[in-house]
Formats: sequence, C-alpha cells, structure tokens
Amino acid sequence: MLRRAATLSLTTLLIGGSAPAGAYAATADEFAGKANTICSTATKKVEKLKKPSSVSGLKSFAKKVIAVIKPAQAKLEALELPTEKRSTAKKAVTLSAKDLKTFKTYLADLEDGDSAKAATAKLEKALKANEAEQNKAWRAVGATKCASEG
Repeated sequence: MLRRAATLSLTTLLIGGSAPAGAYAATADEFAGKANTICSTATKKVEKLKKPSSVSGLKSFAKKVIAVIKPAQAKLEALELPTEKRSTAKKAVTLSAKDLKTFKTYLADLEDGDSAKAATAKLEKALKANEAEQNKAWRAVGATKCASEG
C-alpha cells in the first residue's frame, strides 16, 4: 500500500507538476521578491567596490566582484522556484550562474598572464552574449532588479 501511495505521489508530481499536500511551492511574486532583494543587495555591494585605476588592479577587483556575486548566486540557486513560470525562473538562475562562471574565467585568464585588454574584451563579449536572454528571463518572472540596466 505504501509503495502504491508513493508511486501515485511521484506520478502526480511528474505529470501534474504539483507538490504533494502540505508541501510548499513559491509563488512567482515570492520568488521575484526574494530574487530582487538578493540581486539589489549584490549590485549595491559591487557598486561600492573601488574601481581599479590601473591594469594591475584588475585581478584584485575581479576577486572582489566574485566574492560578492558567488554567495548571491548561491542564494538565487537556493530559492524555491515558483509553480508558475518555473522553467523561466530556472532559466534566469542558470543564465546568472553563467555570468559567475564568466567572471571566474576572466580572473583565471588574468592570473594566467593573458593581456588585460584581451581578457576584458573576452569578458565583455561573453557577458553581452548572455545579457539579452538573461534580462528577458528575469523580467518575465518579475525579478527586474536581477536584469541589467542595459
């Protein structure tokens, strides 16, 4: 009997996409509100960082940016996805993770001795390639603070 109940519950989840009775599922507004708080807090922290005045300061700056966005990304990934717009919310979080990976690659390039100009051009190109799709996803779920201004 327990096996049948478990199988029916699993089937309901897989087919219906709903959580079992008593389980919590975030609404789109709850998800957006929490994501907006995470993103606006991280953005403010990055904006407060002292911008490098020379090429030699780029590595240090990149490390500081990563130190801010890494925990913010972890918080985004830990959010309960909303029942409505679930795939769009997941896409937004996944694309955001791609930006973090891009910054880590940038730092690695600088540490490997790549020219700052080449590494920065590569960073900008990678971020730009991800920007429109990521912004669209964040805006679609109401997390406008996670979308870039551009």
